[in-house]
Amino acid sequence: MIFELCPTLSRDLLKREFGNTAAAFGVLVLLGFAAGMIFPDMAQQTLQNFAAQVEQLGLTDDVPQSQMMATLFFNNITASLLSMLYGLIPFLPLSALALGTNALMLGAFAAIYQQQGIGLGAYFVGVLPHGIFELSALILSCALGLLICRTGTERVLKKSDTPFFRRVLDCIRVFLTFSVPLLLVAALIETYVTPALLNLVL
Repeated sequence: MIFELCPTLSRDLLKREFGNTAAAFGVLVLLGFAAGMIFPDMAQQTLQNFAAQVEQLGLTDDVPQSQMMATLFFNNITASLLSMLYGLIPFLPLSALALGTNALMLGAFAAIYQQQGIGLGAYFVGVLPHGIFELSALILSCALGLLICRTGTERVLKKSDTPFFRRVLDCIRVFLTFSVPLLLVAALIETYVTPALLNLVL
């Protein structure tokens, strides 16, 4: 079992950290949706900025699917890994910023679908199939980052005797064991399944 190789982590600790982070993510998605409904221009601008970033990554309709999948996978791995490694800076829970940014955008985009009359059903069809895996990986990565940050902070304040670098290594092992496979599945679904599902509802 993975936890036998991670002496500073336990299943219960990881479940608690993941659950708390997932709950915060859900609340922030709802806040993003509410903000998008109240400030539609802001939501639209956020969408345009996101679309520009996607285009810069080369994710256009004329890109071969294999290349698109590889780009999605690499980009999501990078984002999730950074979300975790932000935790190396004590006292500043930067992983929470990554979590909040993604959650608020997700909610704002849902508001755009609702306002334009497309409906939340179509939005969920376009997000949930791959999002179940991708968002789980992101939430886990942010939870690990917050745990690392808290451990570092407590070590500096001499409030914990948990070995900091041992915990970092254990978190990296968990990331490789769970987040990476989840992101691979997400990239496969987003490339080959999600477009077909969207064609059925749009």
